[in-house]
Amino acid sequence: MIKNSRFFLFYSIIFLLFLSSIFFISGCSSSHNGKIESKTISGVKLQTVSETDLPKYLEATGTVKAKIISVITSKVMGTITSINVKDGDMVSQGQVLLTIYDQDASERVRQAEKNLDAAKLNMSLSNATYMRYKALYDEKALSQQEMDQITTEKELAQTNYERAKAALEEAKIMRSFYTVTSPISGIVSSKKVDVGTTAMPGMPLLDVENTSSFELDANVDSKYSQDLKIGSIVKVRIDSLPEIEGKISEIVPSVDPMSRSFVVKVDLGPGNFRSGMYGKAYFNIGTKRAITIPESAIVRKGGLIGVYVVDDKGLVNYRVVKLGEKYGEKVEVLSGLSNGEKIIVEGTENAFDGAIVKGS
Repeated sequence: MIKNSRFFLFYSIIFLLFLSSIFFISGCSSSHNGKIESKTISGVKLQTVSETDLPKYLEATGTVKAKIISVITSKVMGTITSINVKDGDMVSQGQVLLTIYDQDASERVRQAEKNLDAAKLNMSLSNATYMRYKALYDEKALSQQEMDQITTEKELAQTNYERAKAALEEAKIMRSFYTVTSPISGIVSSKKVDVGTTAMPGMPLLDVENTSSFELDANVDSKYSQDLKIGSIVKVRIDSLPEIEGKISEIVPSVDPMSRSFVVKVDLGPGNFRSGMYGKAYFNIGTKRAITIPESAIVRKGGLIGVYVVDDKGLVNYRVVKLGEKYGEKVEVLSGLSNGEKIIVEGTENAFDGAIVKGS
């Protein structure tokens, strides 16, 4: 009896161990299958990358300038008595910008006016005298020599009048130099003097820029001198402004011996520009073979820029890439991808390293 109980207990333990093993193996299998299923993703779109012909651009830095800049200089010497504008003021053509002490110039005008009045009076008297003597000469009451003398005096009076008139015009022009006006309409970009400053002939006083049109002066390496043509369209990027298109308006033929570069002027037209802005010009100098991918494929992780690459088995791998220029909605890939590789271009938010793309 006791022996049979022991046998029963022994077989019971063996049976329970066998059942436990089955449940354990079944549980592990279910867990493993769950993990496989959790790594499979769907709702993504793949694309095979390939090289295409792209425009080849030459990048050059430059500075924005107004196409018309008037550097206003003094034509006379004197103390500046008033300044009517400041930096940033809009001015119109002919507007008074500043004045210079003009007492001597005004005095010369007054004296010239007096001289003209005297010359005019003398000419009138000479004309009247000539008419009286001419009547006497016609009546044979005056000799030819006397008539010639009167005629000479009349002509001399006329000449002196013309000289006095010209002297007055010259004095007025000289006086106008003491009132400095703007030669163009635009904006005051630089005020170089203050009230009390002694102006000298040739001394810069103000800069006025015409804001209706601007250009970018780009410095280009001399080895590209044969690749650029006047009239060519140029992509331009300027600080904090959207990308715009310009046109080559001038190619300066001289080369800077220090930098081995020459200046290319790109017409920007009107716009929200300011002289001195930093800009970049992109000149089309041919074509190149390169890989481009949609912007939707780009995944940024912290400071990394990459894409999800899918191999032949459907395994997803995040790979860092180096990007180049934008071409519409696509971006050039400089390194990190090879021709023929597959990447995820839609549904990147569902992808992760080590995932399996369903049905790839």
